[in-house]
Amino acid sequence: MNYLKRKLILLSAVLFLSAASVNLVIAGPGHDHDAGQAVNSVGVALPRFYAESDMYEVVGVFDEKLIRLYIDHFLTNKPVKAAQVNIDLDGQKIELKEAPGNVYEGPLAKNLKGDLVPVTITIIDGDVSDIIATTFVNQHTNSTKFSWWLVAKLAIGVLVLLAISWRFYSKRGQIIPKIQKILMQIKDRK
Repeated sequence: MNYLKRKLILLSAVLFLSAASVNLVIAGPGHDHDAGQAVNSVGVALPRFYAESDMYEVVGVFDEKLIRLYIDHFLTNKPVKAAQVNIDLDGQKIELKEAPGNVYEGPLAKNLKGDLVPVTITIIDGDVSDIIATTFVNQHTNSTKFSWWLVAKLAIGVLVLLAISWRFYSKRGQIIPKIQKILMQIKDRK
């Protein structure tokens, strides 16, 4: 197998894997305040979201019917303590209480049903108040359903990339001299 053919196959594989991993969502690193937690923990990652404003950074974690917020000061990255925190999740208004470990938590009245859930967080910390709005991408609503449509789109994309790669590979005898001719014309202009 020659070099160009291997390169085209490798490029197609990289593009396929990139397209397949588009749906990954990760909250900001180091926002869980739990220094004792093992770095390589085994288990299912809980759904989460990240939001920030000029004053605060917030990571929200959903643990079944419980929501936990980790709130830091934006400039110092120190946890916010003894604040009044309210959250509005798609119409559910919840007053969160401070829990041990610099966490604010409260129960959800009902499960989140939509794929895109609007989130509004109100933080009152002494004389300072802030409202942070974001959208939670709820990927766990349809986690039991297999998405044939996504597989079909990825398969079509891979086939199109392979067809384009094969077309360029089969016409390389015509394309390379044309590119060399254009490069020579550009070089002659200087």
